[in-house]
Amino acid sequence: MAVFSIFLCAAIFCLFSSAFYHTFSAHSPDVAARCNALDYTGIVVLTVGSFFPCIYYGFFCDPHLQKFYLTCICVAGIGAAYIVLNPEYRKPTHRGARTKVFIFLGLCGVGPTLHGLVTHGFYTLCVEMGFAWLLLSAACYITGALLYANRIPERFSPGTFDYFLASHQIFHFFVVAAALAHYASVLTAFGHWHRRLGECPAPA
Repeated sequence: MAVFSIFLCAAIFCLFSSAFYHTFSAHSPDVAARCNALDYTGIVVLTVGSFFPCIYYGFFCDPHLQKFYLTCICVAGIGAAYIVLNPEYRKPTHRGARTKVFIFLGLCGVGPTLHGLVTHGFYTLCVEMGFAWLLLSAACYITGALLYANRIPERFSPGTFDYFLASHQIFHFFVVAAALAHYASVLTAFGHWHRRLGECPAPA
């Protein structure tokens, strides 16, 4: 239940941070900067927190690999937080650079994913941890980030999307969709390893 709680708390913190930022950023430049930092922190926390149940259940029968990959993800998360919380990178001119950092952090999951595919296979991962849901979650995150970074659709019709359907709003929609898909994956993994009494193979 610990990894389950980590993911849920990370998702709640991220959404709370975003709501806090959008509510209070108009107060003053100083408050806006602090809220902006909180918003970026929430994104990093959600990304790292999302990896915990994936790695835990993906390597359920290999605690050493669990610890190794979780350590790598945490280190990458600390590095990403250091970069995006740097006042220099919070400037509007570095919007693209921030997005690349977030995408890079998300792509840190490629290593353990390929490892799992090689050792278990696609079908087994779908059964044991809802891998298809994870792919959908990743697609949502990447799509939202790319739309946000490239200011789509407002770049094609300036002024039309000032209040509705701006790239930032679409980005948030994809983040929520990704979190829900990820939650479905966690439920699948939990059901396999706990409710259905999934067992690790006996050592050779």
